[in-house]
Amino acid sequence: MNTEFEKNTPEKKDQGKNIIIIVLILLVIISGIKLYTDYVDRTKKSEEILLLSTENNDLNKRLDSVTYQLDLRIQEIEKLGGDVKSLEEVRDQLIAERNTSRQRSSSEIMALNEKIKSYNGMIVEKDQEILELRAMNQQLFTENQDLKTTQAEIEEEVAQLNLQKEDLQAKVTVASMLKVENIEIAAVNSKGKERVETTKDFRNRQIERIKVSFNIA
Repeated sequence: MNTEFEKNTPEKKDQGKNIIIIVLILLVIISGIKLYTDYVDRTKKSEEILLLSTENNDLNKRLDSVTYQLDLRIQEIEKLGGDVKSLEEVRDQLIAERNTSRQRSSSEIMALNEKIKSYNGMIVEKDQEILELRAMNQQLFTENQDLKTTQAEIEEEVAQLNLQKEDLQAKVTVASMLKVENIEIAAVNSKGKERVETTKDFRNRQIERIKVSFNIA
């Protein structure tokens, strides 16, 4: 019996060593797999962070571009006398979004890109509005010029009438100052001989023409 026990003891020790070795190998394999998966996860997260950073930078550039385009339309529409309140509100929202310091998520970037598309469509609509405002302003300018021309012509006519009135008034004034004196009527016959008449009746057969003489004081 002792001999069999002594024989079994080394075998059990060898089996225990083998189990320990197998366990150690499994632990090493598991550790290796864990290290690899952690590395893959870290690499994937780094790539995602880098991608998000790039997308955020591109988004900020698009925000700057849309804000600049809106500023141009606001200035033009304001100069033409149009309403810019809605455009100013959109521009202020874009500036506030651009100045944010946090890193946006993928869903936020996607939502902002959709907004930028709608803003670009609005810019196209405002370009059409600008063309219409320019046409209206040109029409108003032409009508204003026509009115100015008509007004100038009326003023010129009024000035001419005033000059004529003043000239006529001057003549009337001068005429009212004139005084006729020494009125003398003479009958002139066919031979050119004059005869001053003191009566109102003339013998027509002896008169070729009548000569009237007077003095103006």
